[in-house]
Amino acid sequence: MDKQITNKFYPFPSTKNSFVFSFEGGDGTGKSTQIQLASEYLEKKGFDVLLLREPGGTELGEKIRTLILKSPIKRSAHSNLLLFLASRSQLITEKILPFIQEPGRVVLLDRYIDSSLAYQGVGEDLGIETVLSMHAHPPLHFLPHKTFLLHLDAKQAILRRKGRQEELDQYEIKGREFAEKTLKGYFECQKLFSERIKTIEADKTPEEIFQKIIPHLPS
Repeated sequence: MDKQITNKFYPFPSTKNSFVFSFEGGDGTGKSTQIQLASEYLEKKGFDVLLLREPGGTELGEKIRTLILKSPIKRSAHSNLLLFLASRSQLITEKILPFIQEPGRVVLLDRYIDSSLAYQGVGEDLGIETVLSMHAHPPLHFLPHKTFLLHLDAKQAILRRKGRQEELDQYEIKGREFAEKTLKGYFECQKLFSERIKTIEADKTPEEIFQKIIPHLPS
């Protein structure tokens, strides 16, 4: 892939000591737990923390989330990507950019661009370059200051999901083969954005996993 396209992306503009961090990984890797631990840690350090999820986080985004994850309506991979982009654009302009203009603020994102690269780019076969090109314009060209990629074998992740006894969404029901494809997609992301993405092995206890994240958080 021509890495020139990655030069069109920039970290979120923010005031001093404000940051945007994203948490990525397949379903069942423990993102929600690590986000909550990070939020508690940062609040104790005096930061004002905003938790957001994708798709979602805004009125429009939550409606799109229901459509993407719960609706049985058949859609093309390209249509799915456009829905994610609509939710992401609204989240950036309505929530993220206004919030980080003040010092001492941290946004913690449950998924962001790397999910689209892994799920639509690789999992749904659109191609990573296609997904990147559709993000290479404002405001979608902004990237988190650091991304924590929680890595867990697809089989283990599926077993964890079954243990939650929750209704599966439209991506979770695709099964192990799709999960393994998205995992490969995440590794491609890590190669492209090696300075931004920190891979964290997620086969330990939540507390042990979080200890690997702490050194990359502001103090």
